[in-house]
Amino acid sequence: MPRHREPSGLYGSRCAAARVSAGTSWYTACMSKSDVLQIRNLCRAAQEILGSAASSKVMSGSREITAGTRKTAVTAWVRCALQRLGAVAPKAKARSVMRSCGHACAAQHAAMALGMRRRFQRSTDLDSFLAEETRRCGGGLRYARRGDVIEHVYEPRAFRHPMRCYCGLTKGLKEGERLPAAFCECSAGFVEHTWTVVLSEPVRVKLLESAVTGGEACRFEVLRRRS
Repeated sequence: MPRHREPSGLYGSRCAAARVSAGTSWYTACMSKSDVLQIRNLCRAAQEILGSAASSKVMSGSREITAGTRKTAVTAWVRCALQRLGAVAPKAKARSVMRSCGHACAAQHAAMALGMRRRFQRSTDLDSFLAEETRRCGGGLRYARRGDVIEHVYEPRAFRHPMRCYCGLTKGLKEGERLPAAFCECSAGFVEHTWTVVLSEPVRVKLLESAVTGGEACRFEVLRRRS
């Protein structure tokens, strides 16, 4: 197996990443191509919403991230990028950047939402659909309806292989560590795009809590905006 090298530029700030222990497999310790694509989504969203100068500050060091970069280094970079995002952008714009990133990620995993839409179209009503989707998940995801609001709950620790978060960019997050709250607006964007496809109508999503920012689960309210 070739020796793995970490890009030195990722450790140029106070937000230094802890190295993976010697016993950790290289394959589980490093990024995937899909994870790298998420970094590119963030870069594109920052450029479109913030402009070149601000996005360059936020994305400093991102070009050195490859599929061979250790996940501890990537998660440390993400934390620093979010801190820079908060420093250069108002809260509303930072939220828009992360939501846009989530929309792009969901579009790249469109098969999931399209499959849900087909099942929804075959179902008798929304309640039975949500109950069946919860059953299909086998633990870790729960759906329920309250009026025009769909409660979407993701419990990463309840999966067959418990985790802090499904996002590959968080895989280097150690137990007890947290990420800035803005990070999970990306997940809200993912949920928003997914339910827009499933229901074939626009929705609004409110993030209530998330597992990597101190919550026990990731909880979202999906509000249908039917005219």
